[in-house]
Amino acid sequence: MGEVVQHASGARRKSTIPFCNYAIVDRVPEFGGDATDPSFDVTDPLQAIQFDEHMFPYEGCSLDKSEFIWGVYGSMSQGHALFMAETESVKRKCKSLVLQAYYKLDNFDIVRTQVDRAMMRKTGYIHVDRLKTQFREEVKAFALEAAAKRYKGFAVARNADKSLSDLLYEYPGLVQDIFEMDKKVNMVVHQVKPSWNPKERRGVYVCTMRRVPKRILDAEVRYLPKVKINL
Repeated sequence: MGEVVQHASGARRKSTIPFCNYAIVDRVPEFGGDATDPSFDVTDPLQAIQFDEHMFPYEGCSLDKSEFIWGVYGSMSQGHALFMAETESVKRKCKSLVLQAYYKLDNFDIVRTQVDRAMMRKTGYIHVDRLKTQFREEVKAFALEAAAKRYKGFAVARNADKSLSDLLYEYPGLVQDIFEMDKKVNMVVHQVKPSWNPKERRGVYVCTMRRVPKRILDAEVRYLPKVKINL
């Protein structure tokens, strides 16, 4: 693992996607104090946050962390995930920290509404709810075949009427297969079931990304800019 040191200028931010994760810790790294104690010991040395230990937990996640990273995508899902993280931290008598980072995509400024295969190959971006019809059906057909190989007892015919979004929600391992569908894919946005509250009916959007260090920019702990993050 190496410390994330790359930074995005204002111009480069236009082609980056912000995403968040939530670290639940018993000590706040900048201060090194007990998170439940209002008077932190500011003389303690800084400690680094290990990014991989705090990627958003969700049901059925089987991604290889050496190849992929992920985090919560979009302001609504980020707000919902923050609420769950804070609730979880209270249960554990800990502190929740927001880990903010950006992922650089090529030519992302050309993405306006729905994405087709040609636009995906220029940008590396797939949002399963924002694909043009033909491309969405191509990805779904691939996902159904992949599910039949990945999940024992999966019946293509029984699942053929499900949307692509629902397929990935119920069978999240398929997201890794979509990256294999086309090597140009660098990011897939999809809904997941949060592990912190498995009874929650409301899904959370995450973006799953290839682990390409030069594309991961400005990783920081929100409101604690001096805390280092190791990736």
